[in-house]
Amino acid sequence: MTGYRAPLRDMDFVLRHVVGIDELAGFEGWEHADPGVVMDLLAEAGRFASDIVAPLNQTGDIAGCVRHDDGSVATPAGFVAAYRAYVEAGWGTVPFDPAYGGGGFPWVVGVALLEALASANLALSVCLLLTQGAIDMLEAHGDDHLRATYLPKLITGEWTGTMCLTEPDAGSDLGKQEMSRVPAGGVGDAGEHETGFLVGDEHQGMRYMFTMMNQARLLVGVQALGAAERAYQQALTYAGDRVQGRAVNAPPGQGSMIVEHPDVRRMLLTMKSSIEAMRRLAYWNAAAIDRSRRHPDPGAREQADDLATLLTPLTKGWCTEVGTDVASLGIQVHGGVGYVEETGAAQYLRDARITSIYEGTNGIQAIDFVIRKLPLRGGTVVKDHLARMAAVDDDLAAAGVRFERTRAELRSALAALTEATVWLESAAASPNDLLAAATPYLRLFATVTAGWLMARSALIAQAEADAGAGDSAFLDSKVVTALFFCEQLLPVARGLVPAVTAGAEPLFALGNAQLCD
Repeated sequence: MTGYRAPLRDMDFVLRHVVGIDELAGFEGWEHADPGVVMDLLAEAGRFASDIVAPLNQTGDIAGCVRHDDGSVATPAGFVAAYRAYVEAGWGTVPFDPAYGGGGFPWVVGVALLEALASANLALSVCLLLTQGAIDMLEAHGDDHLRATYLPKLITGEWTGTMCLTEPDAGSDLGKQEMSRVPAGGVGDAGEHETGFLVGDEHQGMRYMFTMMNQARLLVGVQALGAAERAYQQALTYAGDRVQGRAVNAPPGQGSMIVEHPDVRRMLLTMKSSIEAMRRLAYWNAAAIDRSRRHPDPGAREQADDLATLLTPLTKGWCTEVGTDVASLGIQVHGGVGYVEETGAAQYLRDARITSIYEGTNGIQAIDFVIRKLPLRGGTVVKDHLARMAAVDDDLAAAGVRFERTRAELRSALAALTEATVWLESAAASPNDLLAAATPYLRLFATVTAGWLMARSALIAQAEADAGAGDSAFLDSKVVTALFFCEQLLPVARGLVPAVTAGAEPLFALGNAQLCD
């Protein structure tokens, strides 16, 4: 297993040019969050992730947790010390309210920090993720006493939060839970019962839970991004070291590094461009949350809140699916040795795979998307987003011949998404048709959105290069990966339309017994 290096240059590019960290730093209370300060913070966080957290990734995976006879559980060697160092350095405080000991930075900065920690050690990052969700829930719904009691210790990391939200028979159907609570002083001996404190009003728990859950869903998408980035870094290192075969035009009798072979090159570019698309979507999602909280214009706050609501299932659903695909490609780059646990490549696939399951399976994300997000504000939120994406066409046309294919592919993909959206709106009276379309529609919607973000990224990088601003080689790499995504990965979006518009009938064409034949 190779080490980890935080992708600070791309993080910086996304924060400055895609997210607009300058604008966020202009909002009240975030004046200290200018790009230079943010990147200094992330550079230090990257060093912490590389030096302290990443070395425990494989050893922790091999050792696992240990359950003692008394029922207590011990984490793998080194985890306690690493977590203590995380607390002492104050990394958990970064995106939270200074009134309770937080660092007072925008949420998107905390998301970038979590990406680095998830890349370094996804298992350890799970603890950090749910604590952050608990903080957000208490900030939004807790009374003054609960906030004063819990937030300072949760924010510093002295205490941690978790989510115990279901039972074996209920699964994702939370309404089937049978556990109940008894008010203090009510029936039964309260002294015999793990005492709890009511947050907010009675009978509002499910609604409050979604405050925690929605943040967790975004962060699970970021976990998948982290696993994908780590898988890519290891695959890239291996491809630059492994000598096998002779590349075209290589001298006779001389072996070539596998990175010189076109098929390996395709896998690496697929991994890199997919990761960059995931990062742009997740960070843009987080920045929408920031704008919904701090933008000085109430109308802009409302629009940003709608956008964040739309994007969260995309980040969770699409990033976790693509993150798993990227981690799988990492094994493929290694060839047979990638399936050998000692290399560490297989761990990234196992780590990424859980992300599409927990915090609401991706099927649930898709159902939520078509049932709740598609009709949001009478369908205008989706229509506004389609119009937002279509508006980039003029910029791509003006950018010249280098962007012609990307422009054509994005127009085609957007037309496919529009067609599917219109069909779903007409199918709204048929619940089974909506449910059958949900998963391919979310994949289609997210893929096109990612393509649009990558096209914007390419335009920005090209403009920066043309103006002589920044490292020309780095900026050109941003253009190349974005165009690769739009021209070679985005076209699959068109192929999802038949799955969206087929309706539910083909899914029930076989009876239950016939599924066994």
